[in-house]
Amino acid sequence: LLAMDIDDIADRLEGEERDADRQDDVEGGSLEPEGILQARPEEAVVLEYAEHGEIEDALGAAGIKVFSISPHARFDPANPLSVPEANPETLRDAVAASFANKRKDARSLVKSPNCVTCGVAVALKALDDVKKWGGVRDVAITTFQSLSGRGDAKYPRELVMGNVYPLKGTVERTGEYQKGELKRLMPGVEKVSVGAYRVPVQKGHLVDVRVRFKRTNDFRDSNSGARTAKQPTAAEIKEAFERFDPLRDAPLPSKPRRVVVVKPLDAPAGLGSSAAAPPPPRLGTPRPKDDCDFENGMAVCVGNIDVEDDCFDVAFCVVVNNVARGAWGAAMLNAEYWAYLRNRKPGESAFGSDDAERERVS
Repeated sequence: LLAMDIDDIADRLEGEERDADRQDDVEGGSLEPEGILQARPEEAVVLEYAEHGEIEDALGAAGIKVFSISPHARFDPANPLSVPEANPETLRDAVAASFANKRKDARSLVKSPNCVTCGVAVALKALDDVKKWGGVRDVAITTFQSLSGRGDAKYPRELVMGNVYPLKGTVERTGEYQKGELKRLMPGVEKVSVGAYRVPVQKGHLVDVRVRFKRTNDFRDSNSGARTAKQPTAAEIKEAFERFDPLRDAPLPSKPRRVVVVKPLDAPAGLGSSAAAPPPPRLGTPRPKDDCDFENGMAVCVGNIDVEDDCFDVAFCVVVNNVARGAWGAAMLNAEYWAYLRNRKPGESAFGSDDAERERVS
């Protein structure tokens, strides 16, 4: 739990050191609203605790802006649901509205989605931005979620260790959250299917993602069903991931230098080992244990790209660091982006670079 004056966040954007008198780590202290207020946050607080929604409401009522990862009031339309790289317009619009009614703005909570959604939304947005594919239409995800976070506190050891635990119908409501969050973050997506599971991994979530594009009918011959030249190739999918960085010039300390890290594509059989050959195959990646800490855990790692699926246009795997990108990092990035938007100079882009640069070259 971190209480921080919003001006202190603004100082971080300018590369200044924090004033120790204006930031208090209250971990292990009182979880009552009064105890948090004693930490003297004047304008904003970043909450990294998964429960106690009444604290968030009390802080908002006291005029303090709250950036939170908890599911409390996550689907309240008055509360922005934000992953800055995936839907930057959400905080942009919220900040614009905040100038008109500061008191009303403070009462709204800036929410981060479920830890899986924090990473999957970034990967999906990278593909959604490619114009020639028409945007993402349908998504099917299967999650293999580590026990850190909410999992290890909720279930007996003998239930989840050496086992796979389906989450449908459990108290976590994980699949329900992820489905609703993806549709809210990316309203152009028509259908979302989610299967969620806990697995005996300590950190990092592995997600199998399958995507159908809006121009999917252009990718196959209507008579023979054979793939056409318009079908995305694995190399094109990889390029879309690697060039995705809509906030590239925004000075946000928690923003990763590489938003999406792509593991090398598997080399076709028969290639030699010359210097001009592609990187060696990386079968069986990405993996949570090995691939969740890129960019201090704030990057999303993608691999296992497949464009030969019979049902979907592309399939791939994502590893999300549920402790960084899916937790404290998500809240901090929202707070930093909100502060940047609120303090930017007249005429300065909301995206940190010319808005036109966000357009994808097709």
